[in-house]
Amino acid sequence: MLAGVIANDSKCETLFLAKAMLQLTESTKSLEEIRIRCIRSPSADNKGKVKKRAWFWLQAELSDCRGKAREARENLQLALQTINAQSITAVQMQTLVSATTGLRVSLRPVRILPFGSNFWLATDSDYSLSSTVTVQQWMLHFGNVFPGDTDPNGVTALEWVIGQGSTDIFLYLFQIWEDQILNGNYHDSWFYEAHDTIANTPSLPEEKMQVLTRILSAGKWTVNASQTPLHDALCRGDFDAAFQAAEDFSWAINQRNYEGNTPLHVAATQGHLNSVKHLVHLGCDINEANWTGCTALMLASEGGHVLTVQYLIDAGSRLNVTNRRGDTAMMVASMAGSNNLPTILQALIRAGASVNITDTQGCSAIHHLTSSGNKRRVIRESLRVLLEAGSDIESRNYRGRTPLLLAVHSGDRRGTQCLIEAGASTTCVTDDGWGLLHEAAFYGPTKLLRYLSTLNLQTINTGLRNGDGETPWDYLAFPIHAQDWQRAGTLTLTPKRQEAFVSLFKSIRDRNLTVDIERLDWLLQYLRDRDQRGAIAALSPLIKQKEDWKRWEILGTYKAIGLQIREEMWEAAVESVEEVIDCLRARMATSPCDSESYYDPSTHTIYRARELV
Repeated sequence: MLAGVIANDSKCETLFLAKAMLQLTESTKSLEEIRIRCIRSPSADNKGKVKKRAWFWLQAELSDCRGKAREARENLQLALQTINAQSITAVQMQTLVSATTGLRVSLRPVRILPFGSNFWLATDSDYSLSSTVTVQQWMLHFGNVFPGDTDPNGVTALEWVIGQGSTDIFLYLFQIWEDQILNGNYHDSWFYEAHDTIANTPSLPEEKMQVLTRILSAGKWTVNASQTPLHDALCRGDFDAAFQAAEDFSWAINQRNYEGNTPLHVAATQGHLNSVKHLVHLGCDINEANWTGCTALMLASEGGHVLTVQYLIDAGSRLNVTNRRGDTAMMVASMAGSNNLPTILQALIRAGASVNITDTQGCSAIHHLTSSGNKRRVIRESLRVLLEAGSDIESRNYRGRTPLLLAVHSGDRRGTQCLIEAGASTTCVTDDGWGLLHEAAFYGPTKLLRYLSTLNLQTINTGLRNGDGETPWDYLAFPIHAQDWQRAGTLTLTPKRQEAFVSLFKSIRDRNLTVDIERLDWLLQYLRDRDQRGAIAALSPLIKQKEDWKRWEILGTYKAIGLQIREEMWEAAVESVEEVIDCLRARMATSPCDSESYYDPSTHTIYRARELV
């Protein structure tokens, strides 16, 4: 069956269980053949003797058997997950009242998974560790996800997996979700996402195509969508035919097609000004949203169509209305980053669009501009437009990330560079204690790390601990010792990337140590001159910084030196300062790789093994 289930009169086996049984049978047969080949004929006492040399030459066959056994174990785990999920699904169906179907029973409400949930990453084909095993392990640890569960924007799990998941992950989850999808509460978004995937994915695998077709069939009677001649003419760029179709099929002027767009959305996306004008003249709803919540103004802004944007503004488009993600036209344009973005931003701002509205994650246009991989010229010119209009370069989203921290988090080197050149602070910290180095360790690609290393960055706390007590170095060590499913969201730690972060970390650490040594040398001069006021003034910034950074051990040393100064114990103070300078210089000579980490059993006695199980 397409859903991956083999059924007979007595039992129901998942496809994974059938594969495991076949692999175990083949492995057992191969092992028996190896055993026979490795034993001589029985002797007079009826005991066989081992052929040791034969055993040696059969290592390749043994390795193949071990491989089949490992694959069988993985398939057994997947089979167990599928059976468990199907059992739970049978009990935990949702309760809802539908105007068309009446009362339906469910014991489980829709689950809202936060943006930071590893489910979204584990099912994202762009993530290197995404696999059915990763998804299975995540669901075993954190509970089953249903197709109607959503992120905070309302994007359902099935919608996400259709668009972002690999074919293997999509088919695996469809096995678990099949009954809920085909016989449950159908979401319009599934229909539109499935149609969009079929229409716009080249070389779509046949298995995925068949399942998507079943999803479309399940929604064809509930989703109000029709591909009219007006849509067809606009989609193929035959605008003369579109004008005629608009007259002949006036009822279709606000009708959504199978991709969830009205004719105005199609025309605005293409930037065909005459078609847009004609549709508006015929009375279409200029502020109608498509299935993702985007208006014609958003789509034209996204495409960089300056004249169409200006016409829609003049025709009365709402400037600050938001889509499902909470994005305005200005935010959508900033994410797309067309070559005409600065001009479009100026048009929107002149018309009264706000630069400080935030989306559902608390991000404004400046966050999106500098974290979406746009061209350097576009970022630089658009950033100037936003800042002149009152955008705050240090504004924070709901997790406390400034545009700079979000740019590093997104791995956007050009956005990071433009923000730093514009004066963004490199010492800002998020609400949960993440600094620039935390973001760089977890998310920074090699080129971004190398760029940061070229800057004269200092006064960045290399030992900063977040809310969980983790330092930037812990974040680098974590992927080395964690399991695959736990590394969702982190970049693969290649040797080049590790080398780049070590270089960045060491450059900042050594600059901080150099500044401390220079201040201590300055302090020594006052101590040798027995200038109490000058010595206290030289020591105070060091004490203040270590208090802010929570470096308690060195803070205690500096406070002890301060006591020696107040008691005029000049020789003891000089000796203490010289010892500290020697220690700091010795530390500069060490490699950051010797740094202590909670996740590295070789450097920390309280190894967090329980968190890596």
